[in-house]
Amino acid sequence: MTAPAVEDLLDALARAGLKRTVPRRAILEVLATIGRGASLDEIHARMRAKTSTAPDASMVGFSTVYRTMRTLVRLGLAREIRLADGVARYEIGKDEPLRAHFHCRACGLVEELPAARLAAFLPSARRAAKGRVERVRVEASGLCARCLADLPPERRRK
Repeated sequence: MTAPAVEDLLDALARAGLKRTVPRRAILEVLATIGRGASLDEIHARMRAKTSTAPDASMVGFSTVYRTMRTLVRLGLAREIRLADGVARYEIGKDEPLRAHFHCRACGLVEELPAARLAAFLPSARRAAKGRVERVRVEASGLCARCLADLPPERRRK
């Protein structure tokens, strides 16, 4: 799924009765730039580094980032990802019933994995649960290509 444009998300916030504020624009721009799940700390740090085109983005406080992300999730404009490390990460887009992520245990990178093959798992999960399975989450963890390349050759195959 492609992420909606920042203007589309701001329009959706306005339709929900919320103002198009400079901090909201800046947060959405940072999320769109990152293009993957990002923690509140990472979003806030990027804003403080002025990676947004919105004026005064570097002055946005951590609590504003937190409240904005909670609002975006509540409205279905962003999703929260919580992996085994317990860190909440956020990305633009609606929650989907089938999700798969890779988490690098060395550098913390989180990337979405193609979930197409998970679709075949859903019917068997429903039968096993004898009820309604609404979401399936898969987390793969290990070392990303960059961290793996940093290892000595003898440790790369383990």
